[in-house]
Amino acid sequence: MEFRKAPRKTMPVPGTFTPPLRRKPLLTSLAAAGLAAAAGLTLYLYAPAQNGGGLGLIPSAGAVPAVTVQGPASALRQYLNELGYRLDDIRAGRGAVPRLHLADMPEDMDAVQDVDARKRLFLRLMLPLALHANERVAAERASLLALAGRMRSGETLTEAEQDWLNGLAERYETDPRDLDGLIRRVDAVPPSLVLGQAALESGWGTSRFAREGNALFGQRVFGAAGKGLDPLDAGEGPVFRVRSFETPQESVDAYLHNLNTHPAYAEFRALRARMAKAGTGPDSLALARTLHAYSEEGTDYIRLLTQIIRINRLTALDRAAITAAPPRA
Repeated sequence: MEFRKAPRKTMPVPGTFTPPLRRKPLLTSLAAAGLAAAAGLTLYLYAPAQNGGGLGLIPSAGAVPAVTVQGPASALRQYLNELGYRLDDIRAGRGAVPRLHLADMPEDMDAVQDVDARKRLFLRLMLPLALHANERVAAERASLLALAGRMRSGETLTEAEQDWLNGLAERYETDPRDLDGLIRRVDAVPPSLVLGQAALESGWGTSRFAREGNALFGQRVFGAAGKGLDPLDAGEGPVFRVRSFETPQESVDAYLHNLNTHPAYAEFRALRARMAKAGTGPDSLALARTLHAYSEEGTDYIRLLTQIIRINRLTALDRAAITAAPPRA
């Protein structure tokens, strides 16, 4: 069945969540340009505008340009191969993930007949998006921890710093005076969990919601809360739509925001905080078992999710690093 029950997350992500982008054509060699044209692939260099999110404490993660690609599945697959981007290399710690964005999910993912090849393509497209989203959150967390340390030592924040803290707390839907609660929310999500849920919710990028609305995680909207796609068979219950997005990156960002703010995932955040305190690092399989509320399928959903993470060796991708600069076309 194409539609899978998903969380009843209705709060739209604030407009400041994704930094504004400046788009300009990517200049390439004639050979690379000829390859892209022949394959039906479009390349852009997206240069995010500075958003000041780092308060000068650390570089703003959203300011790093990335190559954005758009085209059919076959062209995307060829381009990733040309870059030498292979999952087994990433799992083995050889090289880094290219800094790529995806303009839209390819509409013909199901045209990749080989199931394993389709899954590899989906994971290669999604991993840079997961790492980029976590990079942004990590930048916010580093700034927050620095401010929290100063506040706990008795220092008074500047007006600009307090404004930034208030805005961060508002975006993460909590009280700025509750520093511990805010720190629990402003944290990364293991890439293996991001990839596993995206694969499960979108059918490895083949669902109608993924193809038509870049909807990778089945988030719902009710009433006039936001734009979305009508499910073909929603069954009984409240009328809802599956939230759609301009880009797959926005879908990933909203998914992280959902796990980091929704009351239904407080257990997820608490376990992640305990892991961080123990210094063990996030365990995506253990964290997945806290997501009882993500689907009405309950324990069956968690069983499928953990199977996807295990069978596809996704936890080995949690160690992946993203390149400091966009790839040369």
